[in-house]
Amino acid sequence: MAAHRSIGKQISTISRSLSMFVDAKAAHLGLGAATIPILVYLYDNEGVHQDVLAEALQFNKSSAARAVARLEKEGYITKKTDPSNRRRNIIRTTKKARTAKQEIFHILKRITEQLFTGFSEDEVTQYFDLNQKIHNNAALMLRKIK
Repeated sequence: MAAHRSIGKQISTISRSLSMFVDAKAAHLGLGAATIPILVYLYDNEGVHQDVLAEALQFNKSSAARAVARLEKEGYITKKTDPSNRRRNIIRTTKKARTAKQEIFHILKRITEQLFTGFSEDEVTQYFDLNQKIHNNAALMLRKIK
């Protein structure tokens, strides 16, 4: 492998570009790159604890708390104290969030389509297969340092 290649730099650059693009496309909803992953996760995992949400999305607790507070302020989620453990919050989507679901997924789908412009279907499949391997290796590395 060439000495000048850095996967971290490449991923970081792509991530920042995607974040700016998502922020621009979802601004009219009061959403952005920091909040959309939470809604997407909640669509499939309604009523989770805030700490579970943070762990699942690999957010640190303070970042998750800020994003949850933003979503609550915008009316996309409710945050209720768990009666069985008053130190934990249960997060649920609101009607506003469920109404915006189709548009959110349309924005995400359109971004993905644009990123893969000029790619064959085989190349797209290969990208996702390789990316999954990288993800698995990163998760293993993370477990080793914890």
